Amino acid sequence: MQQSSCDSQSVGVAVDDSSPEVAPPYSVSLDQGLRHEPPSVSFAPSLSQTNSPRPSPEASHSSQGVGTNNKTIPVDEIPVDEILADEINDLDLPATILIADSRPQSVETLNRILMDQGYQTIVVNSAAAALGTLAIGSIDLILLDINLPDRVGCDFCKQLKADPITTDIPILFLGLSHSHIERNQAFQAGAVDYLPKPFSYEEASIRIATHLKIRRSQQMLAERNRRLAAEVAAREHLARRLEEQSRYLRIILDNLPQQIFWKDANLTFLGCNRAWADAAGVGDPSSVLGKTDYDLVDKPEDADRFRDQDRQAMAAREAIPHVLIKKLRGDRNGQPIWLDVSRVPMRDEAGKIIGVLGVVEDITDRKQ
Repeated sequence: MQQSSCDSQSVGVAVDDSSPEVAPPYSVSLDQGLRHEPPSVSFAPSLSQTNSPRPSPEASHSSQGVGTNNKTIPVDEIPVDEILADEINDLDLPATILIADSRPQSVETLNRILMDQGYQTIVVNSAAAALGTLAIGSIDLILLDINLPDRVGCDFCKQLKADPITTDIPILFLGLSHSHIERNQAFQAGAVDYLPKPFSYEEASIRIATHLKIRRSQQMLAERNRRLAAEVAAREHLARRLEEQSRYLRIILDNLPQQIFWKDANLTFLGCNRAWADAAGVGDPSSVLGKTDYDLVDKPEDADRFRDQDRQAMAAREAIPHVLIKKLRGDRNGQPIWLDVSRVPMRDEAGKIIGVLGVVEDITDRKQ
């Protein structure tokens, strides 16, 4: 028997003379790949039918939206929770394990171990066939012979670890040697474990189950991170929309000729438009936030009168429109100013009074 090796300088192929290279009774064309499933799971005759890749939401994303059921959903209406929930549910499916081994006896033993544990398996006997399977299927773990007919296992492992598509799939080497050198080479190539032949049923079961649990935990963590990233992106998108709506509303209010202000139920200013700010002499409309009439007028009795009028509108639970007020202070020419003032109680969605809205219009020209 020729000694196996991970040394890339010399490609050694282990040949078991006692085990003729014939396909076991349950296999077909190992270079094409065969899927083995637990007895309770039916399987189709071809790899392309039985090992179709699991759906990925990224595959249907576009710059405009997401395609689902022949429809396009705008990005801001993507059902993030539903998509990620489906992906997390995929993690509850039976694990699919790729066995890359050209020795029928090893395959027979591994399949018995894996099928007893309820795993699904795909068997190939070459690196080329393994690459073909990985290109079209979703694999949870790879059991890789240290030497395949067409490739040294360590070199093939390094290739898989360098590929972004397969880099996260755990690889367990299958070897005939108990040499620490070969084991170290396997780990340096990127393998997570090494199973020596002949296999111990209990040891192989425990090691494979352990690495699958680690793999599933990593996938769950990745999905949670994606969920968090999606929620953050959705919140940022909503914040941008709200900011844009607020800016547009401010533009509308500041272009109205009427003077507008609004206060909360405690008669504290929540805002005003540009016309009201200019008439009140407060400068920037945002400067009134959190202030009361006592902060903005010189005479406390004037502030009391304004607040009494606000309370009357809220107590009446209906608008008090078109109250004429003669402003004796006058304009720049010393003439009095006539104002038409309307107050409207503000309600929330439940109908509760939460403040008052005031609309002031200068009607001096109409009074003259």
